This record gives sequence, structure tokens and C-alpha cells, in this order.
Amino acid sequence: MSTLLVKEELTTSETISMLTTDMAQLLSFSKTAQIPSRIRDAIAKAVQLKQAMEEIERQRAARDRELAEITAEQTRIRENMKTVAPSTQYYERLLTKLNEQESSIERLQKERDALASRRDAARKELEEYLGGLTLE
Repeated sequence: MSTLLVKEELTTSETISMLTTDMAQLLSFSKTAQIPSRIRDAIAKAVQLKQAMEEIERQRAARDRELAEITAEQTRIRENMKTVAPSTQYYERLLTKLNEQESSIERLQKERDALASRRDAARKELEEYLGGLTLE
């Protein structure tokens, strides 16, 4: 006769930090059948709010990249303008391009600032949702 020793464990509670947890892990939690539906629903809503915030941040980062590209292009244009006589058609073309880019920079900066405000509002909404969330 042999004896088999079995150890049982019971998890009574688990805590996760939803603001800093990886999105894939949160999605996994929201679809796990072992987690009660009310908790899965709460996690799913948090995931939705977090995804909205991250999408806004991606859009803002895209504006930053566009601004960096334009700034680099402006440096090149200014260098070309130094080598061309101001009375030439090419100089005028470069000047026009520079003016257009300045308008683009102003537009992109406004968009970036608006997106930053939207991102901050989305983060606040997520934090308030999570702060008021109690699940047992």
C-alpha cells in the first residue's frame, strides 16, 4: 500500500493593477471563465477605457513624428535657401514651401495639444472608474 499526499490551494483573493498591467493580460482576464462574470465585465470596461486612452496617445505620437519630419525638412530648406539667390524662382518656391510648413506646424501643434487634453481626460475617466470599483 502506498500513500499519495495531495496539497490543495485556494486563492481567496487576487489583486491586479489595471493601469500598469499589459493590455494582453487584461484581455485574457476579461475572457477567463474562472473569473465571475461581474468581474470580467468590470475588467472588460477597464480594457475599453484603457484602449481608448492608448489610441489617443498613438494619435498624439503620430503628430509628434510629423512635427519632427517637418522640422528636419525645414532645416534642409533653410540650408538650400542660403545657397540660392533671393531673386530666383527656386528661392521663391523654397520660401513658399517653408511658409506652408509653418502653417502645418501650427495645425499639428494644436492637434497634438488637443489630443493630449483628450488623453488626459480619458486617463482621468479610467482612474475614476477604477478608483470607484470594488468587486468582491
